[in-house]
Amino acid sequence: MLPRIFISYIKEDEEYREQIQKLIRTLKMQGLTVITTDDIKFGTRFSMYKEQIEECNFVLCICTPKYKEKADTNRHGSDVVISSDIYKVNESKFIPVLLKEDEENSFPIWAKNKKYIDYRNGSDKELIYFARAVNKYVEAYESRKSYEESESIIIEHSDGTCERKNVVCAFKAIDTGDEYVVYTEDEKNRKGEAIIFVSKIINTSELISIEDEEEWKRVKRFLWELGVK
Repeated sequence: MLPRIFISYIKEDEEYREQIQKLIRTLKMQGLTVITTDDIKFGTRFSMYKEQIEECNFVLCICTPKYKEKADTNRHGSDVVISSDIYKVNESKFIPVLLKEDEENSFPIWAKNKKYIDYRNGSDKELIYFARAVNKYVEAYESRKSYEESESIIIEHSDGTCERKNVVCAFKAIDTGDEYVVYTEDEKNRKGEAIIFVSKIINTSELISIEDEEEWKRVKRFLWELGVK
């Protein structure tokens, strides 16, 4: 599934609209599905955009002084503006894009102190970096869903005995294409920390242990990025 990005912006002058279209083209060229209010059919209530946001992986908010004003006063009109009440639902998916002036004058209250994409000079560098990061995030997420949805796996040992393990997560290494599953027996060490195990997935069903030291280092880095500690 292609990563889905919702673009939240307000309608301003022609130069501004051209910048938005350039941004959208860049994201599409990076393999992302981009959704805006232009994709909402005539006659559809604008409240339907909330469903679109829920279905998207991330929301880019094109921040300008006018955007800030509408977001902070909650006066959206026909524009889809992310205000604090919407932002609280899942704050990590809302990413500010600075298009005009500076953070102080363009960022809504909810966007203060967040890492953002600087698009004021029209450079695609940060935007492309973001798009590539999204592709990695979505690919890893999709590849691990089948294991996570099963909640548990059954491991068959060489002597023919079987054990059921609880799945923590699964992920795919983008650079090598190798897939791994993280599982636990719900045991804890002396410090009260959960003990986890990691195996490489072969042919979607067979699991093998990780023997290579360099591979272990990569796996540990992936686990850290996924928040599994």
